[in-house]
Order: sequence, then structure tokens, then C-alpha cells
Amino acid sequence: MNDLQKQNTGPKFSSVSEAIGAASYVEQILASEQSWIINRLNWLLFFQSFCFTAYAILINSSAAGRQVMTLKIALPIVGALCSIAVALAIRAAEAVTRHLANERARITQYINSQTGTQIPLVGIDDGLRQSDIHATSWQGKLPHLLPWMFVPLWLLLLALTDF
Repeated sequence: MNDLQKQNTGPKFSSVSEAIGAASYVEQILASEQSWIINRLNWLLFFQSFCFTAYAILINSSAAGRQVMTLKIALPIVGALCSIAVALAIRAAEAVTRHLANERARITQYINSQTGTQIPLVGIDDGLRQSDIHATSWQGKLPHLLPWMFVPLWLLLLALTDF
């Protein structure tokens, strides 16, 4: 049996309480990954604010010389590279959260089928997310675009630098 077939057969539990325990564990791991994403975004915003402040002070200073010019070039490059690094780290965490959210939805399907409850499915893939809550998936990812928005801004500032 390949991985796809194993994935489609759904979870196997000996009791509903075992499924609830597994769901709780998956939710803890999912919360941890989401916390990492939030921490990365917070770090990015703090770092970018320091870089923008330093850049603003630098371009408004009357100082001239090789060191000032080096900083005018280096700050946008460092700002863009850090944005890219954070964006890639968030993308990696999203891959893990996608798998975990889908597994949570599979477990929820099992619990619903065994107990008759109607716990909403909040997975990511089709069939594992209720159609009436699809907006929460893409709206929740909007902050993840933030690192990519800093990159063109830094590149524009670099392009506008007087050499």
C-alpha cells in the first residue's frame, strides 16, 4: 500500500477517546507551528523597523564617504535577504501546518462519524474543509505575504540610491 492509499483510508482508532487524544496531540503540534510563524513575522517586523529607521537616518544625514555609501547599499540588500529568509521559513512551516490541518480534519471526520457530532472540518485540502469556511484559509494567509512585500520595497530603495 503506497502513501496515498494509506492517506485516503483515514485514521484507525480503537475508540473515540483515542481519536480525541490524537486530535489533541495534532492540535498541540499545529499550535506550535503556528506560533513559530507568528514569531517569525514578529521578528521580521522588528528587524525591518530597525533597518528602515537606520536607512532613513542614513539618507537624511549630511555625512558622506565610503562607509555611508556602503551602508546605503548594504541596508537594502540585508533587508531584502532577511525578508526572503523569513518568507522561506514561513513557507516551510506552512507545509507542516497543511499536513497537520489535514490530519486534524481526518480525525474530526472519524469523530463525527462515530459520535454523530458536527465538528467543523478545518483542513486545507478539498474534501477536508467545509465549503462555508474557505475564506478563513486564504484570509489567514494574508500576513504570510508580508515578507514578500518588503523585498520589492528594498530593491526600489536600492535602485534609487545615488551612487
